[in-house]
Amino acid sequence: MSENITTFAEPIAPSAGRGFIGRFLTSLLIIPLTMLLSAAAWGALAFYTNSVYMVAAIVIGFAVSFAVTYPFERIGFFLALLLFFPVVLLSAATVLLGDYIFYVLVIIAEEGATASEAIYGVAEIFVEVARQDSAGSLVFGIIGAVIGFYNAVRN
Repeated sequence: MSENITTFAEPIAPSAGRGFIGRFLTSLLIIPLTMLLSAAAWGALAFYTNSVYMVAAIVIGFAVSFAVTYPFERIGFFLALLLFFPVVLLSAATVLLGDYIFYVLVIIAEEGATASEAIYGVAEIFVEVARQDSAGSLVFGIIGAVIGFYNAVRN
């Protein structure tokens, strides 16, 4: 009597995307997309609600941390040390980019400026404004990066 075993799982065919190189190249696409989408969401959320949600900054840090650690199946101690500072810096850069987008949207809405005028105008004063206004956002973005990085390294 022949036994027919039916399975619903498809056989896994080897592909270039499953190895480290494929995951690394995918990560090189995921990191900037994660940063841009997170910054746009941060800026839009701040603009439309006229407030800043620190939980959103934590989520941004967590997302950037995931994007950076994605190509590595297991992260050892030395690799974790090597990746920690880029994760924190990229998370901080994402939060600052979100703040920049918020300021651009405010200038467009309040002064009726075109997008290019608002981008240029905010670029001229962003460092001074960010020094006064972005400290809390940066702290919570870094907290999110540390939490996300710990979660990625722990597994």
